[in-house]
Amino acid sequence: MMNLQDLSFRLYALGSHPAFRRNPPAVLGRAATWALHCLLGVPARARFRRWRMTLHLPAKWRGGGSTSPYLFREDYEPELLLLERFLQPGMTFIDGGANTGVFTFVAASLVGSSGRVIAFEPGTDCFAALTQSRRLNRYEHVTLCNQALSNQTGKARLFHHHDQANSYSLGGEGSSTVSSEEVKTTTLDYIVAQEQPASVDLVKLDV
Repeated sequence: MMNLQDLSFRLYALGSHPAFRRNPPAVLGRAATWALHCLLGVPARARFRRWRMTLHLPAKWRGGGSTSPYLFREDYEPELLLLERFLQPGMTFIDGGANTGVFTFVAASLVGSSGRVIAFEPGTDCFAALTQSRRLNRYEHVTLCNQALSNQTGKARLFHHHDQANSYSLGGEGSSTVSSEEVKTTTLDYIVAQEQPASVDLVKLDV
């Protein structure tokens, strides 16, 4: 249950966000719609008009990979605009820790069908969302890897931060109150050797 201090922090973060300051009614309307999705447990779709792509988002209220992209869209994170500076059609982008795919599919729109996007996401729910988003956008040039990037191939235990299915950490060993899942690990060198892109132009890591 959310306490008063947590609620105050969330309201402050919402009110100070650039997307809210630019268009409060739009963000508040999305917040109400998103709350309904979460209450009913129904996934939502968020359209990013600037990049002409759509995200399939699991209805996870506390999961940053769903709530913030749904509310703020193109203003989700300022680093998204950096992709426009560095990516051009035909380039290859690697997304380590794709979560629900904001960076993955913005990059896919920018590099176009002549480029490549290779995205890594070990979490079950997030990977399922990525698969749905790839289908929605018909991005055949996006390769999804249901693995965690590591220094070796093998297996690891992925813990759900705050017990959320789309917010992860490799920390948390020894805690019986935190849910987790076993995931496969791989190395970037191995996947690049397997996929053989013409080049690797930009790598984003959120791991």
